[in-house]
Amino acid sequence: MVAAGSQHSVAIHPDGTLWAWGEDVFGQLGDGTTNTERLAPVQVGTDKNWALIAADERHSFAIKTDGTLWAWGSNGNFQLGDGTATDRSTPVQIGTDTHWAAVAAGDSHSLAIKTDGTLWAWGNNQFGQLGFPPTVVQTAPVQIGTDRNWTSVAAGGAHSMAIKTDGTLWAWGANEGGQLGDGTTTGRSSPVQVGTDRNWAFVSAGYSHTTAVKTDATLWAWGWNSFGQLGVGDWQNKKAPTQVGADTHWAWVDASLYHTVAVRRDGAVWTWGANLYGQLGNGGDNAVERSATDRHGYELEIHHYQRHSHGGAEEGRDALDLGLERLGPDRGRHDRAAVHARAGGIGHELGVSRSRRRIHAGGQDGRDALGLGLWPALRY
Repeated sequence: MVAAGSQHSVAIHPDGTLWAWGEDVFGQLGDGTTNTERLAPVQVGTDKNWALIAADERHSFAIKTDGTLWAWGSNGNFQLGDGTATDRSTPVQIGTDTHWAAVAAGDSHSLAIKTDGTLWAWGNNQFGQLGFPPTVVQTAPVQIGTDRNWTSVAAGGAHSMAIKTDGTLWAWGANEGGQLGDGTTTGRSSPVQVGTDRNWAFVSAGYSHTTAVKTDATLWAWGWNSFGQLGVGDWQNKKAPTQVGADTHWAWVDASLYHTVAVRRDGAVWTWGANLYGQLGNGGDNAVERSATDRHGYELEIHHYQRHSHGGAEEGRDALDLGLERLGPDRGRHDRAAVHARAGGIGHELGVSRSRRRIHAGGQDGRDALGLGLWPALRY
């Protein structure tokens, strides 16, 4: 499993150990240092029971197999949830609860779900992104409402998204670009249902845009669209979910700062939006932007076994030929193994190979967020 922050990356090894690399100004790597950069993955502590991770901006979260929640990094907005505003350079436990099931890291706020289906939030609440009337901050996890049927959650720049067990989609927080999807640009300080559909399967919150996949495998996007990050073929903001193309084979999607990555059920990876740091994986940068997912238009597709296609972080069930140079012991070879976990940062993407347990990385490496040098890795 991998997670990407603004300029740092974290990963869980198959043996349950935790690793991190990249920028470490606020201790977001968790290795006990600050104001440093790690060129390659370094182990965080010695524990071997890490299960889930999340990262955004300059802080990180992890859940252990015993259900405890841990946090480290920048804490100026109380986004770590430990009751202080002190940055942490090593993981600190958040409370004493042993029932955490999921966690999401936003720009300066955090969300989590417990095993009993309750929803929790903490950190900056300037725009109501915690799910209750705006206050300056919330120093520790506080429950949002009383519902006990939350199943997944996503935290964006200053907005929040969640799906319930009945398949309904809910949103709250900042909404200046229509990123809540409720048909308005009015901010919400408590969860509001997005439409009436009950077949939402997965949701991802970018800085000011949102993407989601339904159970029928259709892909949807809404919110700010100045860089074409919605993938709908234009540059106009959308205040309600808008279908991306007509394809019914989408498996997964991730909304990042100003770009989006999605994976089809056949394992093909698609990218669109801003490309200043090469985060689209098309072999270039120069702010080349993509505004549509039509393969005959602006969109990049990573094809199966197409040796010269370019890609970055991927997730897929089938084999992929990345067509990229491998850095490290296997230089020049191609890895056709599928990738089973990936994450997107502001200017970089990460993926983990399913069969060979390799980390793949692409995009901006200005703060060593790609981690090239220790583990076999890829970049473009």
